[in-house]
Amino acid sequence: MISIRLIEIENYRAIKKLVWRPSRGLNCLIGPGDSGKSSILDAIELCLGSTVRRTVNVSDSDFHGLDTDEPISISLTLGGLNDALLDLDEYALYLRGFDTSSGTLNDEPKKGLETVVTLNVSVDSYREPVWGLTSIRATARDERKKLSLKERTRLLSSRLGVSNVSQNLTWGKGSVLTRLTEEELDVDSVLIDIARNAKAAFGDSANTQLKVSLDKVKETASSLGVPTGGAVRASLDTQGFTLKEGAVALHNSDGVPLRCLGTGSARLLVAGLQRDATQAAPVVLVDEVEFGLEPHRLTRLLNALGSKLEEPISQVFITTHSPVALQQLKASHLHIVRGGAEEHVVNAAGMDDDVQGTLRKSPSSFLAKKVIVCEGASEQGLLRGVDDWNVGKGGDSLLARGVSLLDAGGGSPKSCIEKAILFAKLGYDVAAFIDNDVAVEQNVTTRFSSVGGRLFTWEDGFALEDALFAHVPEESIDKLIDFALENVGLGSVDEKIKEEFGSKTSASSLRSDAEVMGYSADDRQKLGRASRTKKKGKNGEPGKKSGWFKSIDRMERVGREIVGPAVAPVRTPLTQVVADIFRWTKGGN
Repeated sequence: MISIRLIEIENYRAIKKLVWRPSRGLNCLIGPGDSGKSSILDAIELCLGSTVRRTVNVSDSDFHGLDTDEPISISLTLGGLNDALLDLDEYALYLRGFDTSSGTLNDEPKKGLETVVTLNVSVDSYREPVWGLTSIRATARDERKKLSLKERTRLLSSRLGVSNVSQNLTWGKGSVLTRLTEEELDVDSVLIDIARNAKAAFGDSANTQLKVSLDKVKETASSLGVPTGGAVRASLDTQGFTLKEGAVALHNSDGVPLRCLGTGSARLLVAGLQRDATQAAPVVLVDEVEFGLEPHRLTRLLNALGSKLEEPISQVFITTHSPVALQQLKASHLHIVRGGAEEHVVNAAGMDDDVQGTLRKSPSSFLAKKVIVCEGASEQGLLRGVDDWNVGKGGDSLLARGVSLLDAGGGSPKSCIEKAILFAKLGYDVAAFIDNDVAVEQNVTTRFSSVGGRLFTWEDGFALEDALFAHVPEESIDKLIDFALENVGLGSVDEKIKEEFGSKTSASSLRSDAEVMGYSADDRQKLGRASRTKKKGKNGEPGKKSGWFKSIDRMERVGREIVGPAVAPVRTPLTQVVADIFRWTKGGN
């Protein structure tokens, strides 16, 4: 199977430079809006489409930064070549070597390297595309070679878009129906029969409707001596029957053209036909794969495009902003596009089990600009609550800033940081928000910092609950206890308070004493421990978390009603960490 081994783009739209080695099967490009995903698909189509099109439309806006002095250059290095393309007599100057393990390209074939060719399309300031095979050796000799018509047709890409789906549901040039089998439709002979039958059916009906005109023509012809046989008639001209390309189309049992199907249904059908076509294009392009499809049909489309295939039958490039689509894909299908002033990069998500697990659990995080990996549900809930408070005050939301909050599952601070490192290596702006009651090895935090990660945590020995009770205003402690009573009940709250304060102390007595004496630093410390301790399991094993606020919803309320309002007026170790996190989401340090 012919497929693209290497993509090189220069000065095309938002892309100053890009070098990317795609995978053989399904390549799903994800990234923020305007990161260049669609431009990559358009560049592939431009290069392959130039092999068969007589004209290619390129405008000044297609040049990077509108700088038409810098030519557009798109190169696709193709592997899996057939015997015709490996012909030394024909293509010796253009055959090159590709190292599939390292992704490096050698200008000459070499033992141990895959033999490949490189297609290039260049567009200068006069917007005249120059297309052909290229190599360093050929460029030195100022030579460029075009492929034979047969090979050009074999390399034709298929774009499964919104506007061109109906074209693929006709027997037209390059459509999937035309490539489905080797059958040919003899339109000319069919058309002659149609014309003759139509002429007979038309009969004399027009003569009565056009009598005045016909009499005038007869009179004029007679006066001028133009022979008409004594009469003129209005009838169908069989020579006037023409069928434009694609006029023969698929229809349903009621005679309705299938191009009238909904966009999603039409795309789904074409994708399935593309999969089954014996002469299918080796490269399939699909922008916004989720467009017009419900989740269950989106899954079918992805399956039709090869998401479940171990051995691909074509190379597919898709883009998506759909978490549903990501959940149906393998991590190995994902490629994250990151733009830069000088160079774009595409990072492969890889095949790591942790990436796959995160993809299933939190696919939306892979679609974000920034990711905050929270140690557990409590940290995630706190930030969501503060975000709600901020939006209520007229601020912009974390979603508007392109920020995703990912729950790492509450395993440990170390596992949280490890997950954050995973995202950082894929090119995301990442922060980790963890407790500080369990020490993390220095080498772990150093690795996180080295990949550009930002760590947010509390004072030494503090978990989130410790920071809450230690730093909220005096009046907010009673409110926290009220929340606890609502969440877990009086019995559970009193049980934990007795463990920390002694058997004679209860929530009620503690609050009564505080009305006179206030809450001391020691009281706050004990309340923090009481609010986060776990139930004891059987046989001395750790029990399930039974903390007063150990859920997203509970801590969300704490963030919205207590922490959020406290962020602006007073800076404490608690509010400072929260303020720093939100400043980071806006691009601050």
